[in-house]
Amino acid sequence: MKTYPAYKDSGVDWLGKIPKHWEIRRLGSRFKERIKYQILITLLYQ
Repeated sequence: MKTYPAYKDSGVDWLGKIPKHWEIRRLGSRFKERIKYQILITLLYQ
């Protein structure tokens, strides 16, 4: 497993520590952006 110079607490019990430069985002926000994109494409190409 690759090691990193610094770690931070993820705030998620089962995940533990993560590399300090990583960012945690809610997965739901990714789906919302994807849905908005799909709606836009659908409207543009009707």
